[in-house]
Amino acid sequence: MVNDRARDVRHSTSLPHRLFVPEMPDHRHSSCTIGRMLGRTLLIGPDVKGHFLASRGAYRIKSLVGGDPMEAETKGSNHRFTIYGIFNLIITSNSRLCILLEGDQSAWERRLAIVRYDKPYNGQRIFEIERYLLKEEAPGILNWCITGLQLLLADYHKTGDILLSPDQQKRVTDLLGESDSLRLFVANEIRRDDSLMGNGQQYSLTVDEIVKEYIADCLAKNWSSRHPSAASETN
Repeated sequence: MVNDRARDVRHSTSLPHRLFVPEMPDHRHSSCTIGRMLGRTLLIGPDVKGHFLASRGAYRIKSLVGGDPMEAETKGSNHRFTIYGIFNLIITSNSRLCILLEGDQSAWERRLAIVRYDKPYNGQRIFEIERYLLKEEAPGILNWCITGLQLLLADYHKTGDILLSPDQQKRVTDLLGESDSLRLFVANEIRRDDSLMGNGQQYSLTVDEIVKEYIADCLAKNWSSRHPSAASETN
């Protein structure tokens, strides 16, 4: 069966100049992988694993969509050239993706727009619905895309960027918070207390006590924990 997310992405893959990116390039094969993107405009990571944005090479995404110059080469050739990261990138997953931020929250915030598919379709399933819709509704789909382009250009004219609604912005903020949840918990919820207890000893917290409260904080926010010993209890 094809869900709504897969249908929309398959519509996108019917366009020319797209390239599937099953994994982000790392230092071992980055230039060759980037070389494959020559002449492309749309990169797609379909149904990626839950650790996709927390993997070692995920930081490359910022360059791929942020206009950065990247050194590239074609397979079997020593010829090197420069590609600029002006790609569009679609990533889909059945998991809640968290990001390896490495202290660069603002860069990720500028680059993210999140779409949640949380309203299941309960009607009759149509086999290969993306093909059916392109056959029967192609003009309407094209008009819908053109309308979206007009709205995008209006955003650019007004602010130079994509304007997110409050709900859309909250999705991004929540994702960044979830990705950095352990640091935020320690910074915001733990306070130093130099006063003494009745027995003359200083107050202290054990690791187990901290992890227990951290798990409770994540559960209250519907977040997955980022601490290895707590992950099994919140995921």
